[in-house]
Amino acid sequence: MRKRDGSLQAWSGFLAGEVAAGTFRALMTVRRKLLGIAACVAAVLTLVSAVDAKGFRRYLRLRQDVEAIQERNRVLSEQNATLLREINALRNDPAALERAAREELGYVKPGELVFHLE
Repeated sequence: MRKRDGSLQAWSGFLAGEVAAGTFRALMTVRRKLLGIAACVAAVLTLVSAVDAKGFRRYLRLRQDVEAIQERNRVLSEQNATLLREINALRNDPAALERAAREELGYVKPGELVFHLE
């Protein structure tokens, strides 16, 4: 034990159970002050993170961007699946090929009459 450092002696005495009531109160007061300082530092860091453009606000904006991109990805995947089904139908089903030619290209069979209704 170092003689010149009273706090080290106080702590060692505290751990051994030999601390007087006044010394214990002093240690608890110091502990309470340190806890208050730590809470203030945490509050200041939280405020800085919330106010800073590169802090929590940026995190929220990036999280929203990720969610929007994931939704767009889901929509595009559904469109891809629909187009793949249509491609397979056009390759393998003559009725689907005829329907596409009539709807998209305006083809008609010989002898058919076309009525355009608007």
